[in-house]
Amino acid sequence: APETGPDDARRLTERVLEAIRAAEIVADDGTRIHTTASIGLTVMLDPADSEPRRSDELLACADQGLYAAKRAGRDRASDPILLMREL
Repeated sequence: APETGPDDARRLTERVLEAIRAAEIVADDGTRIHTTASIGLTVMLDPADSEPRRSDELLACADQGLYAAKRAGRDRASDPILLMREL
């Protein structure tokens, strides 16, 4: 989500979690499946004219957040991991 700060990113992930929890999945045999998710959140606060970050760096940070969310009890978003590059 371009130009999204930590607070807005957190609200966005909460909306995503609510949508996942509310999703109704019905198996072929009629069984209802309850869905949950754990989300790792990374927010870049780099200056606009800085070098772009590599995708593997962003994914590694999000992965750290994912495992933090799982350790905290699952079915939640992690606190944002902030990446800040100075000029």
